[in-house]
Amino acid sequence: MDAGKLRHKIQLQTASSVRSRSGSKRKSYTVYATIWAAIEPLSGRELEQAHILNRELTHKVTIRYRSGVEAAHRVKFGARIFDVNASRNLFEQNRWLELLCKELLT
Repeated sequence: MDAGKLRHKIQLQTASSVRSRSGSKRKSYTVYATIWAAIEPLSGRELEQAHILNRELTHKVTIRYRSGVEAAHRVKFGARIFDVNASRNLFEQNRWLELLCKELLT
């Protein structure tokens, strides 16, 4: 991965439960980190493999490696939201992290 391809400024967000005044729980998101990323739609072959695994993946988001990023996170890019389904440490070198995501329609 070429660092010059990291041209999308994103927010990694984490979910937490918040109680409303009525006592009901709702999900709230806080910013975990604001970083540069490369956002790409999955190719035909990658989409096919995702469907075989019964996953509705639509995009991959590549970031510099950072520990602690997991499927509980989500990615916010402008008004677009992506749920992270899995993360892969590319080449096991702790240099790049690929997040396999599903774009949520708002």
